[in-house]
Amino acid sequence: MFTEKHQPHTIFSHDLDQYLERGWYRMGQTIFTTHFLFYRNSLYSAIWTRLPLENYQFRKSLRKIKNKNEKAFQTIIRPTDLNLEKENLYLEYQKHFPEFRSPSLAAYLNDGHDTNIFNSLEACVYDGDKLIAFSIFDIGAKSLASIIGVYSPDYQSYSLGFYTMLLEIQYGLDHDFTMYYPGYVVPGRPKFDYKKRIGKPEEVQYFDLKTSNWLSISQLDEQEVPIRKITSNLGQIHADLKKIGIFSQLLYYPSYDLNLPFYDSNYRLDAPIFLNIFPDYFNAPRYVIVYDIWKNNYSFCITMRLEDLAYSLGEKLEINVIEQRRFLDAIFKREVLVESNNIDEILEVVWKTKMTLADLGNTQKTT
Repeated sequence: MFTEKHQPHTIFSHDLDQYLERGWYRMGQTIFTTHFLFYRNSLYSAIWTRLPLENYQFRKSLRKIKNKNEKAFQTIIRPTDLNLEKENLYLEYQKHFPEFRSPSLAAYLNDGHDTNIFNSLEACVYDGDKLIAFSIFDIGAKSLASIIGVYSPDYQSYSLGFYTMLLEIQYGLDHDFTMYYPGYVVPGRPKFDYKKRIGKPEEVQYFDLKTSNWLSISQLDEQEVPIRKITSNLGQIHADLKKIGIFSQLLYYPSYDLNLPFYDSNYRLDAPIFLNIFPDYFNAPRYVIVYDIWKNNYSFCITMRLEDLAYSLGEKLEINVIEQRRFLDAIFKREVLVESNNIDEILEVVWKTKMTLADLGNTQKTT
């Protein structure tokens, strides 16, 4: 599965280490894994990263940032205290970075809960008595995970967001931690690339989704990034279908990660993007093709809709799929008609399905 979420009542330090080792992360008071991001009507892969701390040393450029800010400002690392001073700085920061949509720092970190189940510390940076930056990070038995960094836009030239990450790493080195997890990078969105700067390319590691192993980020093949792999393979079938006169379209599917425990997971359409077949016959996806990066094959499926889900959310989520790039309603797999890594086999079953639909249409016209 591409996305999973747990909501533990408590989490022990060694449990956090194990979650992080598997490419999981915390959001609010839940711990989750996801590998895709929807941003401004586009779909991206989230590539989780980490930095082994054993024998790690700051290289010259990082020492320069540390030395400059250590001379200019005062820093302190202590247990997290979500006070008004940090809330005000968070709101100031949020104006310049609107992707932080939580109305408050407490809402971002605690999801409305009164307690924090994670063992969290804060790295604070002061200019005299003024708080100008802070970060919050969780600690496990041997791992640290950076959660959020906030700084005053007035001090943007000091790279304080990056500096607080260096403070977190220094804390890990000073206290014999072995692994530091800064979060994800996003191929195609360079604004996340600063996380790769914390080490040399051969030092920083990424979680390879296909093998579930941590590899040197220097080995990351941009063409093997999951979303590009999926899109490329579905695009090939899309082109082949067009040649034989069958209309199809690539659709993003944000509802792929819906957690509906009362439905059999075998019917879940675990695909952030799919090929909608016969949109000229049906107003909503009825026949779809998905690509499995683990099996390296395709599935041609009949889907069923969960119209009551849209109703329960208080709005109708269906959109005109002919004109848009996303389908927002929830759909499940009802039947897999064929599963194969051979495109010709998939095309043959799609063609036969079209002939059946055409025959049904002709029969209805004559009755």
